[in-house]
Amino acid sequence: MAMLKTNDALMLEKRGHTNKDHSKTANELQKLYEDGLISDSFRSNVDSVKKWVVNKKTAIKYQNKKVSQRDVERAKKAARRFLNKTKKELDMG
Repeated sequence: MAMLKTNDALMLEKRGHTNKDHSKTANELQKLYEDGLISDSFRSNVDSVKKWVVNKKTAIKYQNKKVSQRDVERAKKAARRFLNKTKKELDMG
């Protein structure tokens, strides 16, 4: 959820709105990149968002997938990294 909310903040800043369909989150980030609204260095976050927000969150929430402690730690690390990169991206804009 932290990644979703962070992405929402970025979308609000760059587009003036958010996307209610979280399955399209990575696609929205890719579109921001293609439109030149986020930096090249931020582009690498698209795959991370796709993995953690779209794939893992969906499997956990809707398919009752079990979550290991290792996955929890990886998700926390990915969320922190995404938050820090997003903060830098917003400060640049």
